[in-house]
Amino acid sequence: MQGLPKVNVITKIILLFGASLALMCGAALTPSTTRMMEAFETVPNAALWISLILTLPALFVVLSGPVSGFLTDRFGRKKVLVSALFLCGLSGSAGFLLPSLWMILVSRALVGLGIAGVTTATNALISDLFEGPSRERFMGFQSAITGFNGVVFLILGGILSDINWHLAFLAYLPLLVLFPLAWIFIREPLSIKQHGDEIIEAKLQLDRKKVFIFAVTFLSQFAFVTVPIFIGYYLIGLLGANSTMVGIVGAISNAAAFLIGLIYGRIRQRMSFQNIFLISGLLMGLGLLAMGLAKSWFLIILAEVILGVCVGLNLSNLPTWLASEVSPFVRGRANGIYVSMLYFGQFAGSILFTPLSQITGYPTVYFIVSGLSVLTGLGVMFLPREARMPDRTD
Repeated sequence: MQGLPKVNVITKIILLFGASLALMCGAALTPSTTRMMEAFETVPNAALWISLILTLPALFVVLSGPVSGFLTDRFGRKKVLVSALFLCGLSGSAGFLLPSLWMILVSRALVGLGIAGVTTATNALISDLFEGPSRERFMGFQSAITGFNGVVFLILGGILSDINWHLAFLAYLPLLVLFPLAWIFIREPLSIKQHGDEIIEAKLQLDRKKVFIFAVTFLSQFAFVTVPIFIGYYLIGLLGANSTMVGIVGAISNAAAFLIGLIYGRIRQRMSFQNIFLISGLLMGLGLLAMGLAKSWFLIILAEVILGVCVGLNLSNLPTWLASEVSPFVRGRANGIYVSMLYFGQFAGSILFTPLSQITGYPTVYFIVSGLSVLTGLGVMFLPREARMPDRTD
């Protein structure tokens, strides 16, 4: 695409913070899981239900992601983004007032619908409004902001949960601030307005690279989700940590993701998408291995830094790689599948590894996902070799 319009500052802020807030507001709840266990200890299978407070949104992202993608292509990026920001902000912050575990779970399902819409529409808009190295830099900045928000919300969530775990749900309120800004400042790209009939008729062709991107998005999250859902219990049992300490440890990981996101554009200038993913997969295996072996704060912090680097690379690299492989007319649908796979990995990992950890212990789970991460990274070697330099034009 040539002659892309200049993007105003407010639009850039919305695109940088919209999806990252939707993704990371839930991080504020991670340090609260132990407090929730105390509050709902009389509920049968409380550990499973409380883990679903963190991961149930993922199931509904999985279910609604392809639908959000279709709606984003069919009716436009702006309508989906504005509606989803409102839904995510309102349902996410509702947990502050809801007294029942079951009511909170319902609100978390609605959060999932909102996340699917916000992330799909935002990624499609970034792909529409930027191209080549500028797109790669912006995707890196978005990943950096995601890491930054994780630092803020994990520390804040830990502090608030030590006061009252209900307060952590207020982390979703910033999305309600972005809602009117998106309504006023976001403009539908002309390429989407002018080609409505072509968009309706266009089909998303799933070739080898696209299928690989979707598959490794799932597998990477499937492995990584063991960290946020278990880290609280793991640190309390291993080192006697409190909620604030758990929040700070998670914030270290997000700080690493923030820093790597800032330099992703430079990394991409020197390395192919495939090589970046290979390095990320191998590093994730190393970080999860360190987590499983940890007996001290040193290895825990080292593991969190390594894993933060991997998350920062993947959140920058995979959607940018996908954007370089699809037509503008099917970006909504492609991103809908990407978002579904991102969260399907989280949900499936939570469902499988929660009972497994109770049988084998947390270290064994980390050893298993460490091996899986290494194999996932090595899988890129079976793809055709690609050029090193930045993406082809659409």
